[in-house]
Amino acid sequence: MAHMRAYAPEKPCAFCERTYRPRRDARASFCSKSCANRSRRSSPVTDARPVTEAYVSGMTIQQIAVSQGLPWRVVRDAVQGAGIMRRSGQPLTRGYLTTYTAAGKRDFHHRVVATEILGRPLDRTEVVHHIDGTRTNNDPMNLSVVPRRRHGLLHRQLELIAMDLVRRGLITYSEANGYTCSSELDSLSKHV
Repeated sequence: MAHMRAYAPEKPCAFCERTYRPRRDARASFCSKSCANRSRRSSPVTDARPVTEAYVSGMTIQQIAVSQGLPWRVVRDAVQGAGIMRRSGQPLTRGYLTTYTAAGKRDFHHRVVATEILGRPLDRTEVVHHIDGTRTNNDPMNLSVVPRRRHGLLHRQLELIAMDLVRRGLITYSEANGYTCSSELDSLSKHV
Protein backbone atom coordinates (compact mmCIF):
# COMPACT_ATOMS: atom_id res chain seq x y z
CA MET A 1 0.00 0.00 0.00
CA ALA A 2 2.96 2.36 0.34
CA HIS A 3 3.06 2.87 -3.42
CA MET A 4 -0.49 4.29 -3.32
CA ARG A 5 0.76 7.56 -1.79
CA ALA A 6 2.64 8.47 -4.94
CA TYR A 7 -0.57 8.27 -6.98
CA ALA A 8 -2.92 9.95 -4.52
CA PRO A 9 -3.89 13.46 -5.66
CA GLU A 10 -2.74 16.41 -3.58
CA LYS A 11 -5.38 18.22 -1.56
CA PRO A 12 -5.41 21.05 1.00
CA CYS A 13 -5.41 20.37 4.73
CA ALA A 14 -8.75 21.39 6.29
CA PHE A 15 -6.93 23.19 9.14
CA CYS A 16 -3.68 24.73 7.87
CA GLU A 17 -4.59 24.58 4.14
CA ARG A 18 -1.12 23.26 3.22
CA THR A 19 -1.30 20.79 0.32
CA TYR A 20 -0.46 17.16 1.08
CA ARG A 21 -0.93 13.66 -0.33
CA PRO A 22 -3.09 11.36 1.83
CA ARG A 23 -1.29 8.20 2.96
CA ARG A 24 -3.83 5.39 2.99
CA ASP A 25 -7.27 6.88 3.39
CA ALA A 26 -8.27 9.23 0.56
CA ARG A 27 -11.05 10.57 2.81
CA ALA A 28 -8.53 12.10 5.24
CA SER A 29 -9.04 15.84 5.73
CA PHE A 30 -5.86 16.80 7.60
CA CYS A 31 -2.18 16.67 6.70
CA SER A 32 -1.22 15.41 10.18
CA LYS A 33 -2.64 14.26 13.50
CA SER A 34 -1.47 17.55 14.93
CA CYS A 35 -3.70 19.54 12.54
CA ALA A 36 -6.64 17.20 13.23
CA ASN A 37 -6.27 17.70 16.99
CA ARG A 38 -5.79 21.47 16.73
CA SER A 39 -8.91 21.78 14.55
CA ARG A 40 -11.00 20.15 17.28
CA ARG A 41 -9.60 22.44 20.01
CA SER A 42 -9.62 25.83 18.33
CA SER A 43 -12.20 28.02 16.69
CA PRO A 44 -10.60 30.33 14.09
CA VAL A 45 -13.73 32.52 14.04
CA THR A 46 -13.49 34.81 17.08
CA ASP A 47 -16.74 36.67 16.33
CA ALA A 48 -19.31 34.50 14.54
CA ARG A 49 -21.92 37.28 14.30
CA PRO A 50 -20.85 38.72 10.89
CA VAL A 51 -20.65 35.18 9.50
CA THR A 52 -24.10 34.17 10.79
CA GLU A 53 -25.71 37.45 9.72
CA ALA A 54 -24.30 37.02 6.21
CA TYR A 55 -25.63 33.44 6.09
CA VAL A 56 -29.10 34.45 7.29
CA SER A 57 -29.15 37.29 4.71
CA GLY A 58 -28.82 34.69 1.93
CA MET A 59 -25.10 34.44 1.19
CA THR A 60 -23.70 30.96 0.60
CA ILE A 61 -20.95 29.41 2.73
CA GLN A 62 -18.46 29.87 -0.15
CA GLN A 63 -19.38 33.55 -0.65
CA ILE A 64 -18.95 34.25 3.06
CA ALA A 65 -15.61 32.43 3.11
CA VAL A 66 -14.29 34.59 0.27
CA SER A 67 -15.59 37.85 1.79
CA GLN A 68 -14.22 37.05 5.28
CA GLY A 69 -10.95 35.49 4.05
CA LEU A 70 -11.64 32.20 5.86
CA PRO A 71 -11.62 28.55 4.77
CA TRP A 72 -15.15 27.43 3.86
CA ARG A 73 -15.09 24.63 6.44
CA VAL A 74 -14.44 27.18 9.20
CA VAL A 75 -17.42 29.25 8.02
CA ARG A 76 -19.61 26.13 7.85
CA ASP A 77 -18.62 25.14 11.39
CA ALA A 78 -19.33 28.66 12.70
CA VAL A 79 -22.79 28.66 11.10
CA GLN A 80 -23.56 25.18 12.43
CA GLY A 81 -22.29 26.16 15.89
CA ALA A 82 -24.58 29.20 15.92
CA GLY A 83 -27.54 26.88 15.43
CA ILE A 84 -28.84 28.19 12.10
CA MET A 85 -27.81 25.23 9.94
CA ARG A 86 -28.32 21.53 10.53
CA ARG A 87 -25.33 19.18 10.45
CA SER A 88 -26.70 17.95 7.12
CA GLY A 89 -26.12 21.45 5.73
CA GLN A 90 -29.79 22.39 5.52
CA PRO A 91 -30.78 25.75 7.05
CA LEU A 92 -32.94 25.59 10.14
CA THR A 93 -36.50 26.85 10.03
CA ARG A 94 -36.42 30.11 8.09
CA GLY A 95 -33.32 31.68 9.68
CA TYR A 96 -34.24 31.62 13.37
CA LEU A 97 -31.37 30.98 15.79
CA THR A 98 -31.52 27.93 18.06
CA THR A 99 -29.96 27.19 21.42
CA TYR A 100 -30.00 24.54 24.12
CA THR A 101 -32.35 24.96 27.08
CA ALA A 102 -31.39 24.27 30.69
CA ALA A 103 -32.99 20.83 30.24
CA GLY A 104 -30.57 20.12 27.37
CA LYS A 105 -33.19 20.29 24.60
CA ARG A 106 -32.74 22.36 21.45
CA ASP A 107 -35.21 25.24 21.08
CA PHE A 108 -35.52 28.54 19.23
CA HIS A 109 -33.46 31.20 20.98
CA HIS A 110 -36.22 33.82 20.88
CA ARG A 111 -38.57 31.43 22.69
CA VAL A 112 -35.95 30.76 25.39
CA VAL A 113 -35.41 34.52 25.88
CA ALA A 114 -39.18 35.14 26.07
CA THR A 115 -39.57 32.34 28.62
CA GLU A 116 -36.85 33.92 30.79
CA ILE A 117 -38.53 37.34 30.55
CA LEU A 118 -41.97 35.99 31.47
CA GLY A 119 -40.64 33.66 34.16
CA ARG A 120 -42.91 30.87 32.87
CA PRO A 121 -43.12 28.58 29.85
CA LEU A 122 -44.96 29.87 26.79
CA ASP A 123 -48.51 28.67 26.15
CA ARG A 124 -49.20 26.66 23.00
CA THR A 125 -51.29 29.60 21.80
CA GLU A 126 -48.51 32.18 22.32
CA VAL A 127 -46.03 33.31 19.67
CA VAL A 128 -42.90 35.44 20.04
CA HIS A 129 -43.05 38.43 17.66
CA HIS A 130 -39.82 40.12 16.46
CA ILE A 131 -40.77 43.81 16.49
CA ASP A 132 -38.16 44.93 13.93
CA GLY A 133 -38.70 41.86 11.75
CA THR A 134 -35.10 40.63 12.10
CA ARG A 135 -35.26 36.97 13.05
CA THR A 136 -31.75 36.92 14.51
CA ASN A 137 -32.31 39.97 16.77
CA ASN A 138 -33.31 38.31 20.03
CA ASP A 139 -32.81 41.36 22.22
CA PRO A 140 -35.55 41.36 24.91
CA MET A 141 -36.61 44.87 23.81
CA ASN A 142 -37.24 43.49 20.30
CA LEU A 143 -39.47 40.59 21.40
CA SER A 144 -43.16 40.61 22.21
CA VAL A 145 -45.23 37.61 23.29
CA VAL A 146 -48.65 37.70 21.60
CA PRO A 147 -51.48 35.24 20.91
CA ARG A 148 -51.05 33.38 17.60
CA ARG A 149 -54.09 35.07 15.98
CA ARG A 150 -52.85 38.56 16.93
CA HIS A 151 -49.41 37.74 15.49
CA GLY A 152 -50.92 37.21 12.04
CA LEU A 153 -52.85 40.48 12.37
CA LEU A 154 -49.65 42.36 13.30
CA HIS A 155 -47.92 41.15 10.13
CA ARG A 156 -50.97 42.01 8.02
CA GLN A 157 -51.07 45.50 9.60
CA LEU A 158 -47.38 46.02 8.77
CA GLU A 159 -47.97 44.91 5.18
CA LEU A 160 -50.88 47.39 4.82
CA ILE A 161 -48.75 50.24 6.17
CA ALA A 162 -45.96 49.39 3.75
CA MET A 163 -48.36 49.28 0.79
CA ASP A 164 -49.81 52.64 1.88
CA LEU A 165 -46.28 54.10 1.77
CA VAL A 166 -45.87 52.68 -1.75
CA ARG A 167 -49.15 54.31 -2.85
CA ARG A 168 -48.02 57.65 -1.37
CA GLY A 169 -44.75 57.44 -3.27
CA LEU A 170 -42.60 57.27 -0.13
CA ILE A 171 -41.40 53.82 -1.17
CA THR A 172 -40.63 53.31 -4.86
CA TYR A 173 -40.09 50.22 -6.96
CA SER A 174 -37.78 49.66 -9.92
CA GLU A 175 -36.82 46.49 -11.77
CA ALA A 176 -33.13 47.13 -11.14
CA ASN A 177 -33.21 47.96 -7.42
CA GLY A 178 -36.49 46.55 -6.12
CA TYR A 179 -38.14 48.60 -3.34
CA THR A 180 -36.28 51.67 -2.05
CA CYS A 181 -37.14 54.54 0.31
CA SER A 182 -37.66 57.93 -1.27
CA SER A 183 -35.44 60.79 -0.13
CA GLU A 184 -38.43 62.28 1.74
CA LEU A 185 -38.99 59.10 3.80
CA ASP A 186 -35.24 58.76 4.27
CA SER A 187 -34.99 62.26 5.75
CA LEU A 188 -38.01 61.59 8.02
CA SER A 189 -36.41 58.44 9.41
CA LYS A 190 -33.17 60.33 10.23
CA HIS A 191 -35.05 62.85 12.38
CA VAL A 192 -36.73 60.19 14.49
